[in-house]
Order: sequence, then structure tokens, then C-alpha cells
Amino acid sequence: MRWTSMGILILISSMVGSVSFGLWKFGSRILERQGRIRGIRAGLTVALLFFVFPILLCFRQGGLAGLYGERSPLSFWKSPSLALAAGFFFILWAGGALLALARYWREKRMVRCLLGWRKPAEEEIRKMAESLRKRLHIRRKIPVYTVRGLSGPWIAGVWRCRIFLPEKRYKEEELQIILEHELWHYKQGDLLLKIVCTWISWIQWFHPLAKRLPEEVDKWGEIHCDLQMCYGQKRSWNRKQYFQVVIDHAPEEEVVSSSGMRLKTGREELEERMKKMKEYRPEKELARFTVFLFLLCFLCTGAVTCLAATKGATALYNLACETSEKLVGEGHLTLSGKKRNGEIVETYLWTLTGGQEKQTGTFYGSAGSQVAVLLSPDSEGGATGFGLEEPDGALRGVMGEGICSYTFLIQKDGAHRVYVRNEGNSPLDLWITIVRSAF
Repeated sequence: MRWTSMGILILISSMVGSVSFGLWKFGSRILERQGRIRGIRAGLTVALLFFVFPILLCFRQGGLAGLYGERSPLSFWKSPSLALAAGFFFILWAGGALLALARYWREKRMVRCLLGWRKPAEEEIRKMAESLRKRLHIRRKIPVYTVRGLSGPWIAGVWRCRIFLPEKRYKEEELQIILEHELWHYKQGDLLLKIVCTWISWIQWFHPLAKRLPEEVDKWGEIHCDLQMCYGQKRSWNRKQYFQVVIDHAPEEEVVSSSGMRLKTGREELEERMKKMKEYRPEKELARFTVFLFLLCFLCTGAVTCLAATKGATALYNLACETSEKLVGEGHLTLSGKKRNGEIVETYLWTLTGGQEKQTGTFYGSAGSQVAVLLSPDSEGGATGFGLEEPDGALRGVMGEGICSYTFLIQKDGAHRVYVRNEGNSPLDLWITIVRSAF
């Protein structure tokens, strides 16, 4: 897959993700005002997936040919001006992605330095964590460590998930609240969503929402933990006692982690969370079937957006190719039909619909060697265009009707390919014979 095709996929993902996030934000405010907040986080998960879905879908298909109709995505490289622009933007994007990756590794190194002081928690803490893990039906064992100098409880990792606690003495009830709160982050998938946000921030670093998405995941992850801790199963503590533990053990300073969740809170955030839990009424929540229908409608809307973005990109893509593509006509030579030593003969039978174009595989051509192309359509007067794509993306080609041939002189060393296009509106069956030097 060409880097230009990858760039198109990234842009489509950005557009679809932006629209999906806007729809989610609009719907979440309505549900939030009505006190129905359980379905909001599920909608956020779907919105995050739309930042990734178009890319993964096209990777599964193995390319962009299914999205671009009559034009192959390789047509970009047949337009030197587009190839130059694509190269510039790729360098710009790659530079930003490398900077984002460097920031991630720097943050990860800071976290590793901080956690270098960790040691296994006391047996009493480990036993309580194991008991809570079984009660929450979490299969994976999650070890607990204490860290000197850590400012607040923290859970991190997806495949190697661990809980880190500040090295201090805890009361039994507050320890149970802290451990269960962190385990709920793992159970409801907050750590995995943080990894998705990190991936988005690498690939789509230019997107204004790249920094906003982790904040939303943190916010609604904490709120859903509050729901479980305050309105889940019957607990030995009340809402006031729970938030008192949150206040007492919240970190004094922020520790950056793109894959972890902390028992963190600011004053405004804490007031908002306490207000939501105070005003929350479980009986007002939407039924599961209603939430399912809401997510299904949201998913369908995102799918339509994806299709519209793809069609729009296709139209712009084809227009750009048609206006910037350059054909270089040369003199006519007739193929002699003789086969000499050191030559490779390739034969293809292609059926091309009106306006469709196909390319052969790439081959190495050295400057000064020749490539002869012979076209034999099944109908007289069939208009075709064929030529040679050079390593720098320039297109050298000719156009003709009926049986025609042409010999191209390779001007630059590098990878080349032959293309053939049906210039008419009716389907054509074409025999294509290519004779080229073996070296």
C-alpha cells in the first residue's frame, strides 16, 4: 500500500471520528441533563472506534481499490505534482508522528523511573486485592505494589496490569475502596481505551481532538467507577465516605500515563462527580434494550458518515488526478515480434470497463533499456491509453484505437510498471503483450 493511500485513510478516519465525536457529545449532554449516564461511556467507546475503523477496514481489504472505483490509488503517483505534494505532506506527518512517539517514550521513561522504587505490597493488601478480584469476576491476576514517593493509587498496563499504591498505612475500609475502585477501571475496559487514545494521538497528532479524547475517557471512566462504588452492590460505606477516601488519597501532583488510570481529581471535577452521584436516580436509567437501540442508531450514523467521507474523498481524488495527470506523447514504433535473448515476454488478458485502469506488477528497468507494449482489443476502434510509470511517479504514455503498439525507452534506473486504461465507455477485452529487457 502506498503512503499516499495511507494518508487518505488517515484523513477519512479523522473526518468520520470528528463527526461521530460531535454526535456523541450532543447526545451525551441530553442524557446527562436527564440523569441517564450509564449509556454515555458506551457511546464514547463507539466514537473512539470510528477514529480507527476506516483504516482497519481498508487494511483488511488489502488496499483502497474497492473504495476508489475507476481510479486506482496508485494514480496519485502518475501525477508528478500530486506525488510531490504527497511526499511533502508525508514528511510533515511523519515528523509530527515521530515527535508524538518521542513524547510518549519520554513520559513512559519518567513513569518507569518513578516506579523503580516499587516492591510487592504487604500480604494483607495482596489478599484483599485477590478477594476483590474474584468477587468482581476478573480472571487475570493483578499484582499490587507499593511505591515510595507515589502521590496516589494507580492502575496501569493492559497485558501486564498492575496496581500501585503509595507506601503508607491504610485503614481496612479505605483500602477496600481504593483497590475496588482501581479494579473497576480494569473490568470496564478503561485501560484499553487509553491505549486506543494513545494510538490515535500518534497517527492523528494533527487532530484537535487527539488531546481531548483521553480527557473524556478519564472523566467518564471515573464517573462509571463512582456509579459502581456508590450504586452497585450493597456496600459497607455510603456515598460521603467513599468521596472522603477519594479526597484523602487523590494525588497532589499529576503523573502522566497514556495507559493508566489514577484515583485523581481536581476541585471542579470532584464537585461535578459528587453532584452527579447525589442527583443520580437508578430508576431513571434507560433500559438495556433502549441503550442498545441508541448505540445501533449511532453506529449506523457513523457508517453513513464513513461512506459519505469516502465518496467525497473519491470525487476529489479523481478530479485531482484528471487535472494534474500528464501524458507525454512520442513517435510510433511497430513491434517486430522477434524474441531475442535477454528479453522477457509477458502476456495479459484483461477486461476493462469504461474508464477503468489496471497496472502490471513493478519491475526493475535500467536507463537505456526498452519496454515494448502491444495492445489487441476484441473490438475495432476501441480507444485505449497505455504507458509507463517511472520511479519518480511521472507518467509517459500514448493513446490509440484498435491494435496498436509502442516501444518506450527507459530514462531512469528504478522500479517501473505498465498501465493500460480503457478510454471509452464500453467494456473491452484486451490482450496485452509486454517485451522488456531482462536486466
